[in-house]
Amino acid sequence: MIRGNWFTAVEQGEAAAKSILGLDFKYEGSLKHNITNIFGSEVAVVGYNREDAPLTYAYFNPKTGIYRRVFLDEKERLIGATLIGETNESGLYYYLVKTRARIPGGKLNRTLNYAKMLRALDFK
Repeated sequence: MIRGNWFTAVEQGEAAAKSILGLDFKYEGSLKHNITNIFGSEVAVVGYNREDAPLTYAYFNPKTGIYRRVFLDEKERLIGATLIGETNESGLYYYLVKTRARIPGGKLNRTLNYAKMLRALDFK
């Protein structure tokens, strides 16, 4: 499937360059990662963001307008996230989805900075 966004273009460009150079690598495909501005609010979606995900956790801070929703599989591994209000950490969510990081109890959705996010992870 062809996905039209910058992150995918960079991944596919790197894959093409490695292929041209004859390097041994495996391209595992693209992961959805879109960021946009809707009616004055930043919105980012990463990975799988559907209601039928096995586990979902949401968090909203009415003072800041920041909303987070994380989507987990049966083993509590992150498979997707929706971020509204502040999207600077969407790259970290992208990495966590791509590596299938385990997020017991959806702890990640309440943390709003990188250090807290990393401390909340279960690297086992």
